[in-house]
Amino acid sequence: MKEWVDYYEKTTGVTIRPYIEEITFASPASFCRYLNTPNGTPYGYQVYKWDNIINRLNSMDDEQMFKGLRLTGAACENIDGYNLCYLNGNIQGRKTLKDAEEDA
Repeated sequence: MKEWVDYYEKTTGVTIRPYIEEITFASPASFCRYLNTPNGTPYGYQVYKWDNIINRLNSMDDEQMFKGLRLTGAACENIDGYNLCYLNGNIQGRKTLKDAEEDA
């Protein structure tokens, strides 16, 4: 921990050490305790070995139960992650627009 604070202060030129009272890290135990997520997964969705991006992308079109209604978010075909929410939303939005054009 000391090395991280030293690195930050050296890199930014900002002294933070006198102002630090306590430092904690987010760990699976933290996520489980404070977010009540299964096994401490940070996004609330447990990914298994068989549940990978290749299998999800292959079955992506089978996941749509109702035309025009699609699942998006952190637990979509690109697995989970904050930045992948944007990508998943973009993909599903484009598919929904394509559905609407076909119906018009």
